[in-house]
This record gives sequence, C-alpha cells and structure tokens, in this order.
Amino acid sequence: MPPALLSTAASSDGLVDRSPPPGTAKTEDTPKRLGSDDSAHPFQRRRRACGGTDGCQSRQSQQSQQSQQSQQSQQSQQAKQARHHPHQRCSHTHHQQHHPQRTANDAFVTDSPHSLANHHHHKQSSHRRKGPRQRQQFTQGCTPLACNPPPSSAPVSSRMRSPLLVAAMALLLVLLISPALAVPVTADTSQQQQQQQRRQQHQLTGVLAPTHSDNTSTLNTATVSSPHVAPRADLPLLHQQRRRLQGIDTRQGQQHAGVRLSVHVFGFNRPDNFLRLWGQLMAARPSGMPTYFVIHVDYDREESEAWKEQVTVASGLSGTTTAHGPVTAVFAASPKGLRATMLEAWAPVEGEYAMFLEDDIEVSEMLFVYAEHFVRRYGEGEEQDPSVLGYKLYNQKWDEVNQRFERPVNNNNMPFKIQEPCSWGTVFVAAPYARYLRWYVDHSRLDPFIPHAWSNTWDAERSAKKYLQRFMWEEGLFLISINLPDHKSLTTPRVEAGTNIKQKWLPYLRERLEVPLVTHKDEQVMYGLKTIDNGPPTATMVILNTQHDEVQSVELPNERDRRSVSTSELPPSHILDPPHPKGARARVIAKAKQRLHDELSQWPLAARRNGDISPAEDAALRELLTHSHKQARGLPLPKSFVDRITSPYTLYVIGTMLLSPLGQRALLVETEYGLTNRLRAYGSAKAIADASARQLVVLWVPNAHCYARMEQLYTLPKSVIVVEDEAIREVATLARFDVYDLMVPENKQMRVDGSSDNHIYVRSAFKIYSKLGYGDTDALHIRSLVFRPASGVRHVLNEYYDSLAKAGVDNPERAHRSFVGVHIRMLANMTADTPGVTGEEALRMQLAVAFRVSCHYRFFEQRIRRLPRAAHFFISTDTPAAFDAMAAHPELKGRVFRLDSHECTSRTPECMLYAAADLYLLSTTSRLFTSKWSAFSEAAGRVGGMPTVDGCDQPEGGWLLNASKQALTRQIIEYLEDQNYPDVKSVRRALERFAR
Repeated sequence: MPPALLSTAASSDGLVDRSPPPGTAKTEDTPKRLGSDDSAHPFQRRRRACGGTDGCQSRQSQQSQQSQQSQQSQQSQQAKQARHHPHQRCSHTHHQQHHPQRTANDAFVTDSPHSLANHHHHKQSSHRRKGPRQRQQFTQGCTPLACNPPPSSAPVSSRMRSPLLVAAMALLLVLLISPALAVPVTADTSQQQQQQQRRQQHQLTGVLAPTHSDNTSTLNTATVSSPHVAPRADLPLLHQQRRRLQGIDTRQGQQHAGVRLSVHVFGFNRPDNFLRLWGQLMAARPSGMPTYFVIHVDYDREESEAWKEQVTVASGLSGTTTAHGPVTAVFAASPKGLRATMLEAWAPVEGEYAMFLEDDIEVSEMLFVYAEHFVRRYGEGEEQDPSVLGYKLYNQKWDEVNQRFERPVNNNNMPFKIQEPCSWGTVFVAAPYARYLRWYVDHSRLDPFIPHAWSNTWDAERSAKKYLQRFMWEEGLFLISINLPDHKSLTTPRVEAGTNIKQKWLPYLRERLEVPLVTHKDEQVMYGLKTIDNGPPTATMVILNTQHDEVQSVELPNERDRRSVSTSELPPSHILDPPHPKGARARVIAKAKQRLHDELSQWPLAARRNGDISPAEDAALRELLTHSHKQARGLPLPKSFVDRITSPYTLYVIGTMLLSPLGQRALLVETEYGLTNRLRAYGSAKAIADASARQLVVLWVPNAHCYARMEQLYTLPKSVIVVEDEAIREVATLARFDVYDLMVPENKQMRVDGSSDNHIYVRSAFKIYSKLGYGDTDALHIRSLVFRPASGVRHVLNEYYDSLAKAGVDNPERAHRSFVGVHIRMLANMTADTPGVTGEEALRMQLAVAFRVSCHYRFFEQRIRRLPRAAHFFISTDTPAAFDAMAAHPELKGRVFRLDSHECTSRTPECMLYAAADLYLLSTTSRLFTSKWSAFSEAAGRVGGMPTVDGCDQPEGGWLLNASKQALTRQIIEYLEDQNYPDVKSVRRALERFAR
C-alpha cells in the first residue's frame, strides 16, 4: 500500500502539510455547495438548458444504476491488471482511497491555486471576501453537450451537430483504448450523507477556477481529483504565487516517497490535432507514477467553429477517469496566448513532475514509461543534480542555434545535458521551475537576449521558450535529453500547412523537425530504458552549451555578460549574432519593423503607454524615422535629431504620427498653463482630430502651472497618445507640420484647418477653433476625462463622501448632487499662485489680477445668503480662509462643505489630485456660482451643464471686455485703485504688453 499523497496548501513559509491523521473527520472543512450562474463561460451554461433539473435528475438516476455495474466491472478489471502489472497496483489503490465517487451536484471553489487542498483556509478567507463572486456549476449527471449549449440563436440540433460528433468520437476513442475508464457517478444519496463522505477525505476532490476581478466570464474546471492544478487567471497570478514558490527551493535534494506526474495538454482551435494526441496518450503504456491530466484551452476572441469543437471535446473529457488517471479541463475566459497559458498552467509542488505537451505533436507509446525512468534515475535517486531543470523527450536532429543538422553525441546513446529548452515535450522538475516562475515575474518586461544565440530572433511577446532559454543561461541549468539511435524519440512535431507554414515549405521543415517515435518493438531491440537506468551520473555527462558545442562545464555568466544583453538598447551584432549564421540582430530588427507596421495599420490606434517599447522596436524606429517612405509625410528626420532622443517612447510617439502605413495624418496639441486650461485645449483638439480623422497626440509637460502628469489625474482613452518629452515639439518644424501657436496674442482667434493634407501642430491654453466646426463636442471630451478620474483622484473623492457621512448626510453621493456649487478664485498674488513662473510669463499672469480682486469671498457670501435656508453648498476656493469665514457665518453654519485638501493650494502632483477632485465635485452640483475669467469655473459649468451665476463683483456697467484696449485698461486700473490693490504698476505693464 503506497503512502497517501499529502494534501498541501499555500502559506508564507512554503508548502505546509494540512492533512489530518488517518481516520480524523474534517467536520470544519466541508466545502460549500455552489449555485449556478448566468455569467459562466459560453460552454458552462446553467443546468436548466436541459429543460430543468427534473430532466437532469432522471438521467442521473439512470447513470447511477449504470455506475454501480461499471464500478464492479472496473474493480475486476483492475485486479486483473494488478496481477499482470504489479507496478500499477499503487496507482489504482491510491485512486480508490483518495478519489471517491462524486455526486452529480458536487461543486467546489478555491480562492487561489495554492489552496486547492485546504477547505478550511477557503472557509476562513471567504468571510474576508467582499463583493459578489461569480460561481459556476459542473453537473456530471448531465453531459456537457446536453446541458451546456453554445450561445447562438440557431436550434441546438443544427448548431451543435459538429461538436456533438467530435465529442462522441473523443469519448468513443477513450472507451476503446482505456477499458478502465469510468465516469464516477454515485447512486442517489442524501445531501447530508454526501457531505459526510467529503468530510472523511484527506485530499481535495474538485476545483473551480477563481472569479476574475473585472467580472468577466470565469472558467469551469471540472470536478476531478487533480491536486495542485493552477487555475487559469490573468498573468498577475504569478505575482500571487511568489511567496508560495519561495519555499520550494528548500525541497531540492530531498527524496519523496509519493511522486506523481501531471500531464498538461495545451489546445486552442485544432480539435483534430488534439484528438490525435489524446488518442496516443490513452494508448501509451502506463507508468508506475500516479498521473493526472489537465487540458488547457485558450479563449478564441472570434469564437471560431474549430475552437468551439475544441471546447466541446475538452468538456466531454473533463471529469472522466482514464486508465492513467483523472482528467480536468481549464478554459480561459479571455485570450491569453500560449506563453501566458504555459506560465500559469502548473504551480510546482514537492514530489510532483509536470509534462508539457502542445497539440501539434505526436507521442510514443513508451512516453510515460521513459518519463518514469527519468524521474526514478535522476529525480528521485540518491544522486540529484540541482542544475537539472527537467528531462527532454524530443530527440532533435536540427540545430536551431546554428541552423544545421545536429552533430551526433557519441556516448553510446546515453543521455546528455543540453542548455536549451524544448517546446515539443519536456518533463519539468518542481524546484528549478518554481525559481523560473519567480524569475519571470521580475524579468517579464525584459527582452531576454543571450550572447551569440539564434534564439535572440524569437518573438519575446509570444515565445514561451525564449525566457526559459535566458533563465537557463543565467542560472547554469540544463535539460537531460534522450539520445537514442536513429533519432528515435518519445515526441515529434507534425508539421502541417497552415496560417504560418506554406505548403512549399513542408518538405524542408519535415526533413529537419520530424523524427521517428519509439515503439515497444524498438525498445525490445535497442533497450533504450537501460541507457537511462544505467546512464552516467550527471556530473560526468556530456554537456552541450547554448551554442550546441560539447564542453566540459558551463560557467555562470558574469555581471559584464549579463549587462551586455540587458541594456535598454538593442545589443550590437557581435553580441547577438551566433557564430553561424550571422544576421540575428538584423532579423530581430526586421521582425520589430513588421510588428510596428501591423500595429500602425490599425485604426483607431490602440496606443501604447510609456515603458512598453522594447529595445528591438527602439532600434527599428531609429532606422525607420531616418529613411524616407512612400506613404509617410515629413520623412526622413535628421539622424542627429533622432540620436538626441533617448526615450524609446518618444520615438514611438513620433512613429505613430509619421509612419502610418495608411497615410494617417496627425494633430499634435501642446497644452499650456493650469489644469483646466489644458483640458480646454485637449477637448477642442480631440473634437478637431475626430472630425478630420487624425491621430491625436497630446504634449502635456508638467511644469510650474501643473506638476501632475495627465495619467495621474485621468483614465485616458486608448486612442489618445500622451507624451511629455519637449523634444517632440521640434518634429513640427522638421516634418513640416501646419503650425498654429495660439499663445501669441494676435493668433488666439486663428481657426485650424482640419482639412489640410499636412500634419498639424497647435500650442494653446484656450479653446481651439476649427474651420470645420465641431459644436459642443469639445465639452463632451472634457467631460469624458473629468468623469473618468484616476485612482488617486477617486481616493480623494471617497474621502470627501466619507466626510459627508460623518457629518450626518444620508447617501452622500446623491445628496452632493443637490448641493449648490461655489467656486471662489480670489488669490491675487500671482507669485503665490504660481510659484516658479518668472519673466514675461509671470507678467502675463498679471492680466488676471483685477478679476481675482473682484471675486473676493464676501461677494459670494452676499449672494448665497439670499438662497433658501434649506440649500447646502459645496465650496471650492484657492484661499482656505475664505471657507473658514463662510463656515463661521451664523446664517451658513452647518450648510457649507468642502473637500479637505489639508491646506494644499500649490501645483504639486498631490495638490493637483485635489484640484481634479474639486472639478469633478463642482461639475456634479445642481447650480454653480462661478468666478470671472476662470477657466476652472468655465470647465465645471460646461462639464456639468447646470445653471451658472457670476458670483463676483464688477464695475458699474460691467467689464468692458469687448471695448478698446485703452478703455479696458482704464477701467481695470480704476477698479484696482478703488479696491486699494498695492501693485497696480505691474498690472498696467501687463495690459500694455498683452491686452488686445
């Protein structure tokens, strides 16, 4: 009798044994029964698709009777197999003891992939969870095909004919090959009896994938006995695994009495290939290790018929138990790609080995037997080598690194070490693979080059192999590879024509990549297993390094070597290129150019954000921008200018304007002055760009007027590109843009010609007018930003609403909308208002002094006191003393509120969060008292659309804003003298210089 496999759960110290002693009832660990959910995956619909639960229950009753008969037959079959194959007896016995029958309604949920065997942990954490959880149900009593129809308006019979046929073929294939296959369905028992059975188990018997935080459809993993399966989620899952993975290193070098093998099969939209591979897996000779299978199916955004067939096949297999072990399936709720799917497929645990198989390969009938011998000899034997990452099952004959046929390793067909990963069949060891996952979390934004390797040409955005190659180089890790004669192999790719492979390439690729598979007859002749059992110790094995050269040992790269391939720029050819053939760097750049071309061909463009530009793309952009192109306007740019730009993102932004394959024109707007001045310029520029089908690029330079970045304040539309590098301003001149500098007083009323064939550059702190016109859409674009605040601004808003609740206001957010807004812009000291502004710009600010003086809080106070006493007010002011005085007034006491900015009146990023929150709150009041000549008041009124009233004082007859320059100057000077303003001379100089 083998020892029971330990149930494990995540903890801060690594993996902790949570199994109770034998015979101990786990009364507190009963998993909760989950209801159904309409938000499930398209192929995880609710049971009522069967016509209600009655129809399902009737089938359950029939199946339960059949189950009893099949179980008796299965036990007899297992006894026969145990006599003929003694090494299988442990596996069958273990499965009977630790994976009992399940009812049709069983469903479990876990909070993380590392607590799958810890119901108690799940129960505790569920009390801390906030918000609703999406929950799915998998019903074994009803087949997935009958209960889970795909979303479509077509009749079930017509739209499911092909998936039904494929699933039936899959199940028939499994039944024919695996006589021990049985779907565990118990006879009818009461719910209490079912719960009592589960309390007595030592190990988790079901998995459901976690709910996504963004409320997207989650995935339904069938309830099977597969411990430590990592449910698919977004890539940040690896960050959650970090602390748990930290503890696995301590297990390196230990022997484990109960080793097991998890087989991960990756599929997408090739059901025929998957069925071929699955049939070969089921036909393979079993090993003595407990084995379970996980089928991973990525999500197809287009939901093609082939993908639906793949999902149907995987759903039909999920929940079954084969002669090798149980099967579960994991369906992605959103497109992940192969690399992300593989990274999240397995959470390494001690004593477990993982076999990764893609669906484009075929496998030998000796696959599991060889895998077990590798594990017993080199993984669980007396000698364990920490430099061994896993075991390579593919006996390759083509050297990708040097683009040539492999030179034979002459060591009597014994295994050897190779410092290169394999994507066509590998068995991974837990400890080093856990280190790899931790390493990937820290290096996921790195383009993982290594010196002198053809792998440098692989696409880092999609390749699951390139990062593993870099990790093996850094850590000095190897795979132990089989080395059978005539390239006999346990796996082989099957090269077929498709999207990426043309028909004419097939002979060339098949000759180099496809190898013969080992059969049982081959084994009887060549005794390949003995080459493993009697293989050399790892310390004396032949070693092939990253260049596939035989070496005595491999030294870890020094710091200089690491830096040479880890710079922000693309390394030079003498570092990237392998000895043969040359041209790796050129190919990397060529691929980057193609990616950029494809990306810029999309309209509207989904712009990247700062930091997302790879070194290869940076090098590609430098070449593209310094050469002329047929459809590009304004190229080439001077090489001296491009060389001066150190930011890859700035180059990318220039590329979006000048390199569009569609001949797309750009509108570059440079926003000036304070927050709402910039928003006015942005809103009108966005309206012009949309009306003229231009790519909008916003130059938002943090300065003394507004030190906050645009992304710190607002959630930006994907089609809008924001840049902060002032060097981009020179592009307008070098690339011959149409230039509109509205900061020059005489140009302020210029109208932009959006119909021009040229790119356009506008510099403005004001509303930009267009010859094409755009109505009030500029206000809508400002509104879309103001009402989509960034996280920091949302935090400030929540603080304000909390303060209202503490003051006794019921439903604070709704109550605020009934408040009267009051914006008081009264700070006339321009040096205090915008510290750091000097020279002519500071002089221009003096134009606002008279209006600031006229907007003293006492004028607002007189107006709001006339309103009904039931009115409440939200006060936003640049002078905290103004609020204090109004709050202390007997008639207003208890009726005025503000956002507590903690005396934050400067233009720092932190203070600008409060300014953005103030603008949001003013825009959501029922009525607004505004300040004269204030862009802030104007923006709040336009965004909110509420009635506005000027709350300021004014000279008799009003301000002569449309009169002559002399008349306005005389009026302003006289008003300031009447108000005893001390620095009238500065205002007079500003009026003489800038007034029109």
